[in-house]
Amino acid sequence: MSAAKTAAKNFTEMFAKSAILKDENGNPVDMTGLPPSKRMVSVIGFSDGASRKAEWQNVARAQEGIPVNAENTINVAINSLSTGGGTNIEGALQLAYNQIIDPTTKHVNPALKGINNVTVILLTDGCPTYHVGEKADRDGVESIAGTSGGGSFAKPADYQSAERMAGTIKGTDVNGALISLKCIAFATGTAEFEDEDGDKYNQNVRTWMSTKLGTTYSANNLTELLGNFTEILKTIKLGAEAWYVT
Repeated sequence: MSAAKTAAKNFTEMFAKSAILKDENGNPVDMTGLPPSKRMVSVIGFSDGASRKAEWQNVARAQEGIPVNAENTINVAINSLSTGGGTNIEGALQLAYNQIIDPTTKHVNPALKGINNVTVILLTDGCPTYHVGEKADRDGVESIAGTSGGGSFAKPADYQSAERMAGTIKGTDVNGALISLKCIAFATGTAEFEDEDGDKYNQNVRTWMSTKLGTTYSANNLTELLGNFTEILKTIKLGAEAWYVT
């Protein structure tokens, strides 16, 4: 978890600094009179269930060495993440989706006004072993409860629900562009899955994520994690002038 936190905070810093306009020589450009930049970040934590650790924060920096209070808020949220419990990927993706599309109005969250490059970054160290229960409030914006599927292995209810939620996210239009989903498999290796007939089989978690969820990066240490986040930031930079990440 320490490596994941360090890499996530490093990404937030790079993301915030990307708002600083620079000339062809790399020197900061005077932004006086220009529309304020947006670099929106939200943080979701998940284990058995999922919970929002930080709502929308505009971390955009105006100057190289001066982080805004919002960036500090995001770092505090990242530091609050902990390990333990199950792995509810469906719940994490559902709660992330609810930050983007307001469950009450079914419209794009007002915090995303003018932003058409939305990226959800999912980082997990295991296969899905929990899912959103039938009685859970799927429209929650602060938390979503989970229920145990396999517990220590992935049942169809755990991984199929995550796959469906990933599809929903990638098929959702925000201000004229589809949401992007980027996944990071951190030290996941091989895990036990169960098929519809109850037979168990071993599967590489990264392979499952890549084929069923979306673009997936793999890391086993801090250096590789930093590289993953750097690559994701590059793809975000190519997307639009105003960005959103959760």
